[in-house]
Amino acid sequence: MSSVKRYYDIDWLRAIIVLSLIPFHATIIFNQNPGAIMYVKDTMQVNSLMFLCGIMDRFHMVTLFLIAGMAIYFSLLKRSMKIFIKERFIKLFVPLLTGSLLLNPITTYIWCMNQGRKESFFNHYIGFFTRGPGSFDGLSGGYTPAHLWFILYLFVFSLLGLPIFKWLMKAKSENVLDKLAAFCFKPGRLLLFAIPYCLLYLIEILDEKNPIAYFYVVLIGFVFATREEYLKAICRDKWFYLTLSIILYIIFFNGEPSDGASMIVMYLFGFVVKLAKIIPSFAIIGLFHEYINKNSKALVYLSGACFTIYIVHMIIVTSVGFWIIQYGINPILKYFIIVIISYILSFGAYEIVKRNRLLGLLFGAK
Repeated sequence: MSSVKRYYDIDWLRAIIVLSLIPFHATIIFNQNPGAIMYVKDTMQVNSLMFLCGIMDRFHMVTLFLIAGMAIYFSLLKRSMKIFIKERFIKLFVPLLTGSLLLNPITTYIWCMNQGRKESFFNHYIGFFTRGPGSFDGLSGGYTPAHLWFILYLFVFSLLGLPIFKWLMKAKSENVLDKLAAFCFKPGRLLLFAIPYCLLYLIEILDEKNPIAYFYVVLIGFVFATREEYLKAICRDKWFYLTLSIILYIIFFNGEPSDGASMIVMYLFGFVVKLAKIIPSFAIIGLFHEYINKNSKALVYLSGACFTIYIVHMIIVTSVGFWIIQYGINPILKYFIIVIISYILSFGAYEIVKRNRLLGLLFGAK
């Protein structure tokens, strides 16, 4: 077994992004855009919350997949292929199955109630697995992985990508990886990794959840973990990536082409929109690596809690949101009440789960 350096900044980043999903999904409750999927919606739209949602939506999933790619490399350094596959089944597939069987049908049932549909939970539960899945968003009552699509993708990527990952770790790949790291260490050259990511969205599969694009992100994260030069380059150029991210955000929020714009303009804007998802990830990783790279008791606790909280937070935010939006109070106040109660219940769920071995296995608690 190899000795692997622990990157506490990556642990902090993973925990913070997962915890930020609670306020993120709560913002969508107040977003009337039908393309913004959430399983309960208020009747009011709050533009300030839409703006916050737009900022968070740009980077958090790309960053999680980058981190996941790094974690795959570190895991394979210490484990045989057989043990790696076994752990992926236990840590990813079992919680995915738990969420699909026990949590997501309740979440989509709340959506049906929020829409005024009259259907018993039993009929809805049966229909969840027998109706056509449609676009896999669950809004028709059919099957959806819901927020667990990240775990589904990561499980599939881990298995299908294993031959590529193992090839990259072989001795005959060392020379290629050394030359690539040396080339990319020069300022700004990591931007070249962002171009294929943007172009992969020209292959239209599941819109923003394009699995080919996200597998590419996992592969980038894996490559970044193979050599310290990548993290050093990201850390060195973090302010450049942050500045570029701000510019991309300004274009994203203010530069949407009109309906009569040419196809070239539309494609260029789409390219910018995708850059605004991956470049901020570079900036965030660099900032965390520089300034938040220490272990602590809080990190140990959050690292153990964040995966379970990821699994249970959606049904909690949805349930709390369904209850709170019925009150005739200020929507901003509603938002903060939903977020606070959801945090309390999510951490409470983790405290219950981690004390039972079976529940810990089902919900991915350490």
